Order: sequence, then C-alpha cells, then structure tokens
Amino acid sequence: MARLLTEYALWQPIRKFHAGGGAVWGTCAGAILLAREVRGAPPQFGGQQASLGLLDAAVQRNAFGRQINSFAATLPVSGLEEPFPAVFIRAPAFSDVGSQATVLATWEGQAVMLRQDAVLATAFHPELSPDARIHALFLMKVAETKTEMT
Repeated sequence: MARLLTEYALWQPIRKFHAGGGAVWGTCAGAILLAREVRGAPPQFGGQQASLGLLDAAVQRNAFGRQINSFAATLPVSGLEEPFPAVFIRAPAFSDVGSQATVLATWEGQAVMLRQDAVLATAFHPELSPDARIHALFLMKVAETKTEMT
C-alpha cells in the first residue's frame, strides 16, 4: 500500500484531505499507514516503513502473529452497547498512544481500535463481520465533518 501511495502520489492528497477536515479510517494495514511510527517493518523495507502520521500512536505490525495466528474475538468497544465480532488477520496493535488519540478497544491488553478527531483506526477487519456498527460510527463522523477538496 505504501508503494502504491508513492507510485500514484497519494501521500499529500490524503494528508490534505485530512487537514481539510476529511474523515479517514484505516483497517489493519490501513491503520498501520495512519500511525506516527511503524514498528516491525520487514527487511525489504530496510526495517522502516513510511506512514501518514495522522494518528498519535506507534503501531506494531503483526502484533498477534503471522497469518496462521489469525482469529476472531468478541470485542468490547467504547461507544457500542454490545461487544463487536472482530476478525484479526495478521493484525497490528497500537502502543505509545499519545494524548491526542483515544483507545476505543483493547484485546489482551493491547490497543486495537483508536480514534483521533476524524481519524479512526482498527487493527481488525470490521468489513469481514456481518455487524455494521463500526461502519455506522465512522459514517456519523463523516457526516459531522466538512472537507475542502480543491
């Protein structure tokens, strides 16, 4: 994804969209791209990975293990009355969460869902669940924001 952002010159347009008030949501790999610091980048990236830096947190790639360690869990989420059926696939986890970001969900002591203003980040894949409540939370944030795209 980072290579595509570079190839199609999308780093700055996404940052500009966000700076103009646009709501941004990253799931799993997309959440990795939102963090201010990426840990655990593979050797082909030279151990470093670029990110958008829109979220005041560090992120650890593959925090719960490799593909074979993927799992589903019932996850309590702040703002939802009932737990959410989350699907984790080679999922990251957030750490060093700064004062600008709010942890909305944790799994086994690790932050897996954050919000910072109009930025939402989920380490899991809500789109793989039949439950649309997290999508609804994001759409409410979209409806609240006004963007300037020029």
